[in-house]
Amino acid sequence: MKEFGTQIAKGSEAEIYEKKGEIIKFRNKKDYRIKEIDLEIREGRNRREAKILKKAKEIGLPVPKVISEGKDFFVMEKIKGKKGKASLETAKNIGKALGKLHKNGIIHGDLTPANIIGNSIIDFGLSFMSKRTEDMADDLLASYYSLREHERALFKAYEDEFKDGKTIIERMEKIKGRVRYANDKGC
Repeated sequence: MKEFGTQIAKGSEAEIYEKKGEIIKFRNKKDYRIKEIDLEIREGRNRREAKILKKAKEIGLPVPKVISEGKDFFVMEKIKGKKGKASLETAKNIGKALGKLHKNGIIHGDLTPANIIGNSIIDFGLSFMSKRTEDMADDLLASYYSLREHERALFKAYEDEFKDGKTIIERMEKIKGRVRYANDKGC
């Protein structure tokens, strides 16, 4: 969509554009859905993600600031820095951030090094609000699989930030045990 600027990424759910130093996340239309239902789904997901980004910003997490919103897109500040990588420091940062998110009832859905730029957390496309232990444990599991070699640092930072961290880690271990065809890569 030329009016959004230059496309910098495309996924199954959204396209990411850059224009004048801002980032635009546009939710893709799905032709297989009834037009009215498709718009309702895209608008709902857009509102939810923008709302959670604002909440994460309010609780002091380094996330992009939402500048404006449309029905099926929103504009946010551009984050500068390098993509995250699996390291001890990243594990500590993700553990702390996840603990803070969970303490405030926010599930990120995919908080891995791939969703870190510089010190900022990005891509809340799978996020939702929940205080359920199972949801938090699933969220922690996604981070664990991407940072297994630094699991001690991840879990310590998580427990230091979130008083219920130990309970969530225990539930995560139970979830891992329920996976029918698991291998050591989490698949």
